[in-house]
Amino acid sequence: MEKSLYVKFVNIVNGTQIGEVMEAADLMDQDFVLTSPQAVADTKANLQLSFNKQDWQTVSLPSRNYAFSFYDGAVPTSIEPHFGPVKNPKNEYAIISG
Repeated sequence: MEKSLYVKFVNIVNGTQIGEVMEAADLMDQDFVLTSPQAVADTKANLQLSFNKQDWQTVSLPSRNYAFSFYDGAVPTSIEPHFGPVKNPKNEYAIISG
């Protein structure tokens, strides 16, 4: 029987939950896929993991007291070239600026 892994983000300053409890996708032995919730830039959070949504285990890094830092997303201002094939036969690169 395959178990579900639940994940939540908790603000390290005030202990509030950021976003909703989520179910991890593509769960493997040591990896899973997750989309982080939205939060104000520079918010620091720990992840908490649970198999039953009741008993939570905090995940933080040994080198600091948090596991995740939120930041503003990049805003692309230009893409060169403006058009062309999806896969370049000459192994050239697209330049994304912003």
